[in-house]
This record gives sequence, structure tokens and C-alpha cells, in this order.
Amino acid sequence: MILLFLTMLYDWAPPFKITPDSAPVSSGNPQLLISDNQGKVWFTWFEDHWPNRWFVLARFFEGGTLSPPDTVMPECLVMSLKGLTRDRNGDVWVLGDDDFSIWTKYYNGSQWSDSLDIPTFPAANTGSVSGSDSMGNYWVAWSTDYFRLLSIYSCYYDGNSWSPRYQVSNKPGDAVACGMATASTGIPWLAWTCLNGNPDSMYVSTFNGSGWSGAINIDGGLDVSRYPTAFMEASITDSSIFVSYRKSNGTIYVLRFISHSQQPETLWVNDAFERAPSLVCDNLGQLWLFLLDSLSQYEYRLHYAIWNGDSVSTPAFVDTFNAYDTRATYEPSLHRIWVSYKDSPIGNPTIYATYTSLEGIDEKRSVIYQRNFSFVCMPNLIRDEATIKFVIPRKTDIILTLHDIMGKMVRKISDGEKTEGTYCEKISLKNHPCGVYFLRLKAGNSTINRKLLLIR
Repeated sequence: MILLFLTMLYDWAPPFKITPDSAPVSSGNPQLLISDNQGKVWFTWFEDHWPNRWFVLARFFEGGTLSPPDTVMPECLVMSLKGLTRDRNGDVWVLGDDDFSIWTKYYNGSQWSDSLDIPTFPAANTGSVSGSDSMGNYWVAWSTDYFRLLSIYSCYYDGNSWSPRYQVSNKPGDAVACGMATASTGIPWLAWTCLNGNPDSMYVSTFNGSGWSGAINIDGGLDVSRYPTAFMEASITDSSIFVSYRKSNGTIYVLRFISHSQQPETLWVNDAFERAPSLVCDNLGQLWLFLLDSLSQYEYRLHYAIWNGDSVSTPAFVDTFNAYDTRATYEPSLHRIWVSYKDSPIGNPTIYATYTSLEGIDEKRSVIYQRNFSFVCMPNLIRDEATIKFVIPRKTDIILTLHDIMGKMVRKISDGEKTEGTYCEKISLKNHPCGVYFLRLKAGNSTINRKLLLIR
């Protein structure tokens, strides 16, 4: 049995746009983000200027401001955005391919380098990914079907030249690299899938210094129709490697690897969400999962859950609807967790981002100082009951009410004068219909709203 724990609900910054309104963002390519070591959070996306112009663009967030968009990859007839990686020195690398060749470039703190061609012979096909190791090497892995010699290869760039190519697999099928991460021990890990021969199976390999280890078959029956097939993430605090994936029966798995020689530990199994959750680790040793469930074919809700070393928390809302294709990163300079997403899986979506601080006590004090009060509802995904906690820094009149999605008040929870202190209210919603509700706390001239979802 997988146990759930209730944890502190984090306050998320109001989502803000990453892409300009006129940008024809591709719905079929991932948008990516990463934090460097200089206080910048980077965003990249792919623009489809139909019929024959494609670009990869990037911009960064620093000090509360977004930089102007910068064209990173040049115009090309067929191109895809594949990777965004931070190396040991903090340089940010972008990876793209056109199904026949792969190229990359990096930002060294002041400007983008020239494009570096990657020696991918046998020719690249699809499924390229990137990563870095603790020696400062930049890694790329790709799949190939050169004369039907189906396989995955890899190589690394040491700052001067590319290493020899290392073969990762030669399974009899369309092997596709789908995730790369480096353990704190410096060992690169690669997750990849094989779509024929042993149908829709996932494997994990590690690099031992001279070649890739024998592949571990994690599971079969993957849901390969939903890109990406899997996410892979390395812990900041220990040697753990995490992998998430979704099977064709709708079940999501999150696994933890301690070493390549040991069987993985299953951290979480769930069938209530769409797609494999994107993953990110913080400096407290926690693993963050960003999850999607659907309101309709084109509307998705964004949730987060946290593995604290023992169990996974009850999923809670990130404060937004219409989120799709999520990516996450940890910002070390300010101890923030970031998540970016598209607002639609079709058409020309807009990319948004939001973040939350791990400095929970300091941030709560800041919120109280600026807004004069604060409150949370635990959990905000509820079945029957919820606990509302609010802090009043000084004597004031408060009104706490519950509203439906149309804004109509359906219940008054608390009303009257409160002295300085922390208060808790428990409410039962057994007699209310399922759906979206808003809690509204008014104190003096200030008002804060919190969203919750009632399910059965």
C-alpha cells in the first residue's frame, strides 16, 4: 500500500506569460525550462512559422523581469526542440534535431555560442535527449535507424571536442531515448523505450566510464502514444535517480533507483492523472511531482505532490486551470520550485510559468506583513471535509465565506472580530455538489481567495 501524507500547502506566484501573444508556439514540441547557477531561470520553446520556417527561442527570468526573446536555433525546414540542460559550470545548453542531424549550443553567461554539430553517424532518427555529468561533460543520446540498425548511441562534449560514440542499446525495435540524469556520484543514467520485439518496454542503463551497462527492463505495456514516455530526475542530496512513466492501462508509476545493481523502489502508483508526471528534486531531498487530470479533451488541471523520503503527499492544486505539457526545475539561488506549462494541447498555445518558495516560514511572514493576514485550506482537493487555517497578526474583523464557481456565496463559515493569533475551522461539504469552490477570507480592507475542488 502506498501511504499519503498531508503536507504544508505552498503558495504559488500568480502565473505569468513566457511567450509573446503573437508567437506561433508549436503544440507538438515540448517547452522546456532550467535554472542556471547565476540566478537566471531559462525558458525555451519551438515556434512553427508555417509553411517553411521553424525556430527555437529562449529567454530568461531574473530579478522579476523577463529578458527579450532570443532566437537560439536558426531557421530550418524540419526541426524539433529536444533538450535544455545546465552543466556543472552553470552554462545552459539547448539541443535540437531535424530527424537527420542533431546540433546544440550553449549560453556562457553573456552570449550564445555557435552551433556545435554532434557526430551522430549512424544517422539520427528521433528521441534525442541531453544531460551533463559531474566532470563538466555535456551528454547527448539519440536513436537511429540507419539501414534498420535500430539502436541508441551517445557521446559527450568535454569543452573542446566530442568523445567517441558509445552504443547504449541494440534492441530489435524503435529504441527511443526519453530521459537522462546524473547521480550525485557523477554517473549518468539513461531511460529509453523499445517499441518492437519486446513491445513498448522501458529500460534503464548507466555509464561506467568506458561504456553503458546492461539494460534493466523496468516495465512493459507503456503508453507510448503520449509524449514524453517518461521523465528522469536525479536527487540533489544523495545518489537516488527517479523515473516516472505511464502505462497503456492509465496507471502512473514513480520509481526510485539507489544503484544500477539493485531493484528500484516503487514510490507511487496512481491511475487518476493524465500522462507521466514531470519531476524535480529540491535541496531538502524532496521529489516534486507535477500532475495533470482532465476536465475535458482539451482542459487540464495542474496538481503537485511531494515525496518526502517516506511517502507521497495528497495532490494539491497549483493555482491554475488549462495547463498542459509541464516541465519543472529547482532554482538554487532563491530556493524555488518552478513549473512551466502550455495552456492548451492544440493550436498555438501560450506558455505560462509559476513558482513557489521553499523558504516557507520567511515567505509566510512576508505574506502576513504585506497582506496583513494569510490562510490555507488542507487539502484543496477534498471529498467531504477540509481544514482551514488562517493567521491574524492583529485584532480585526474577519469574514470567511465559501463561494461556487460563479461567485455566489453558498456558506458563511466565520464572521466577527478576531484577536491576533492562528485559527482553524473545519468544514463539511457532504451535502454540496461536486465541483470547483472558492474560499474567501476578508480582513479589514484586504481579501484573499483560495480555490478548492470537491470530488466524490
